[in-house]
Amino acid sequence: MCGIVGLINGEKANKIRPEVPRFLKQGLHTGIYRGVDSTGILRIDKDFESEILKTTLSGDEFGKQRKVIGLLDDSADQKAVIIHHRAATKGSVSWDNAHPFEHDIDDNRWLIGVHNGGVDYRTREDGIDFFVDSDHLYYRMTRDGAAKALGETRGAFALVWADMITKKIHIASNEERAIHFAPITGANTILIASEAAHLHWLASRNGISLDQIYRPKAGLIYTFDPAGDVRKFTATPFEVPVRKEVVKSNVAPRKSTFNPTTRKHETENESFKFEDSYGPSATQALKIDSGQDVLFNYRTAITSDKADQKFDVYGEVMDDNAEIMKAVILSMPRTLVDNVREAKDVYARIIGKRDVIDKKSGVVVPILLMAPPHIILRDEDPVEKFVREVSEDDDTAGARTVRGPEGKQIGLAKFLKAVDKGCSNCGDNIIVGDADEIGWVNGEQPVCSACCNTLLDSGFTVN
Repeated sequence: MCGIVGLINGEKANKIRPEVPRFLKQGLHTGIYRGVDSTGILRIDKDFESEILKTTLSGDEFGKQRKVIGLLDDSADQKAVIIHHRAATKGSVSWDNAHPFEHDIDDNRWLIGVHNGGVDYRTREDGIDFFVDSDHLYYRMTRDGAAKALGETRGAFALVWADMITKKIHIASNEERAIHFAPITGANTILIASEAAHLHWLASRNGISLDQIYRPKAGLIYTFDPAGDVRKFTATPFEVPVRKEVVKSNVAPRKSTFNPTTRKHETENESFKFEDSYGPSATQALKIDSGQDVLFNYRTAITSDKADQKFDVYGEVMDDNAEIMKAVILSMPRTLVDNVREAKDVYARIIGKRDVIDKKSGVVVPILLMAPPHIILRDEDPVEKFVREVSEDDDTAGARTVRGPEGKQIGLAKFLKAVDKGCSNCGDNIIVGDADEIGWVNGEQPVCSACCNTLLDSGFTVN
């Protein structure tokens, strides 16, 4: 999970200074909850010239650098400023692997952008080595055009990028990742954040009124023209490739009758009969009964049927004695493969065992056969957690609530308004994620967790 915060300024938008720099500075510091492995900033100035700053420092540390402070101080005069917090999933933590990524192929193709998510990618293409998926994705978007590349991309993505040729800013996402943007009321400026609640909180604590918070529809590229009115954005669809109809033969493929364990040919029924070849004895190598749900650790997926987008998913299973055995889930659809790849825990049922010959050693190796998973547990996704639009009446039944004064549950908007100026004792920022840890004094004055003990020792009542 990575995070994105930023803005796009249209023509004559600089009248909102100094609220904009504060929005970005606080977004740079508080955005670390979405990633601390690297941080990067893309600045597009009034002449649409680009500057990239990136580091392996967290956003909190990066935000203390003099050059970063100066860049953000001037943000109201820039066409766009995009901040990226990286949580490394693919590729090492390094300057090269930090966002933004830039690809300048020729006079007509030049993109710079950031990415949140994880997608399938090649480690080498057109003679170029790629160490992270985001870099390869932006190369394909630059080479083939964003609409075509995104239509062919498999995996999760939310993107913000600058097209240095057309001098436009773009936002796009699919159903697996969210991003949000909002026009400032009465100003030709768009604010951006991965999470709706983070965007609302940063704006409200800096006295910025928002017209509406938008979550882009999946499959569309939103285009903003900083030379005009960025509030009049347009949306164009991805170019989804048309699949050719595949005529399948009615003749079933012939299955091999050779059994590598017995080294003999058997009849088809004997070779492929589950109850004979697989049964309870099939898993005696592990202290797990056939039919039991076990934790399946994903390793890789290999196409088994390109026409129907089916994959054999390979992984590992561990028994109670920490013995590891290879396992495979056969013929899984693409959507389920993506869910398994991104999931925290996947539980699947053992339905048998097959013996295969290792190509390198020639040794017969047992591999467990698993049924398609029916239990997939994901890490809690803050995007989904705060995806509902924040409104003043959100403390009604069924809406998002958090802990407030005297331990009572209050609406999210009411909480954000109460903590708008931070800790009433030290002034430190307070965000929604702090709700269960902060205290309250004198009715509705919030105090951060660090100040709670100090105030209690001084005789204050903190609830």
